[in-house]
Parts: sequence; C-alpha cells; structure tokens
Amino acid sequence: MKAKLWFVGILVITAIAGCVTLVGPIGRDFEKGRIKDIVIGQTTKAEIIKSLNVPFETKKMILDNTEYEIFHYYYTHLEEGMYIAKARVLVCEFKNDILNGYIFNSTFKEDQHKFNENERSKLEKGRTTKNDVLNLFGATSGKALLPTTLPFLNAPSGTREIWTYSYKYFKIISDTEKAYTKYLAAFFDSNSSLIDFSYVEE
Repeated sequence: MKAKLWFVGILVITAIAGCVTLVGPIGRDFEKGRIKDIVIGQTTKAEIIKSLNVPFETKKMILDNTEYEIFHYYYTHLEEGMYIAKARVLVCEFKNDILNGYIFNSTFKEDQHKFNENERSKLEKGRTTKNDVLNLFGATSGKALLPTTLPFLNAPSGTREIWTYSYKYFKIISDTEKAYTKYLAAFFDSNSSLIDFSYVEE
C-alpha cells in the first residue's frame, strides 16, 4: 500500500507544482502509444531513448549489490482556467542496460485505460496465466521483474513478475475537483502462473 501511494504522490506533487507556475507545459512530452512496444527483459536502454527521446531526469540505485539506472519521463500542462495541471509520468528501470520494469501513470483523459475491476472475480491463484490477465484487463500500466527498485506493492513469496493496472478519474465534490484511483496488481511466478493479486480503490 505505501509503495503505491508513494508513486501516486509523484503525480500529486507534479500537479500541485503546475498549479503554482505559469500557464503552459512543463517537462518533455512523450507519446504514450510507444510504451506498448517496450518489453521487460528485452528492450534496451538505447531503444527506449530512440523511441521516447532522452529522459527528463536519470538516477542510479543499488539493490542487493546490483546497480539499477532509472529514467524519469514526465510532462505536465496547465491550461488557462484549470486549477489542477494534467500530468503524464513514465518511470523506466534498467539492469545491465536492459529494461527491468516500468510504471506509467497519467491524468490526461486520452491516456486513461478503464479496466473492468469486476473481472477480478475470474482470477484463480495457481491457474490464471499472464495471457488470461491480458485478455481480462488489457494493456498494463506497469510491469517489473523481481528484484526491482520500483515502488510496487510488496510481492508475495515466489513472485517473479508484477503487472499493474491504474485508472485515475475525477469527481466534482462541493465545487472541488478530486482525484480517485483504481489500482490492480497481479503477481506471477516463473511459470507465468498467478500467485496472488491485490485491488485497491480510493
């Protein structure tokens, strides 16, 4: 839970920053459509740069004596008359120059993937496969191979790969626009079988 909230907090901070700056864009925009072509465990750092351009920010992290490089792509835009800036964020993690994981999140309407959370009733631990999850929920908003430095929910023992789905929506309450999130995480073993899953709505 804390890990998910940490990442959602990135968007909140970015949006707040947009509220106190001049109208217009901040960061470097990138095409969400190109994310569907990246593959964890295969796509190289050079291929990401070729597809998405250089990141807005990079950093390095150490986990279990292994170095990981993190690319941050983010873009916010505050239009005149808006109180909250729209934000688009992509975080890519590399191990030995190969993509180990990524997280994408956005408050732009055109980026939203409204998955059907009720389909989680069809998930069966030990039987459901990655292909089954893809057919039920569609394209993911994040994936990672373990171990990872990315801020996912704590994975159960035996997890080799994590898939996440995130959908952000807004409601007007007492003349104030408030953001809400639906979040689904699926945990797979080395045989691509579902170990467990978690769903949060807030």
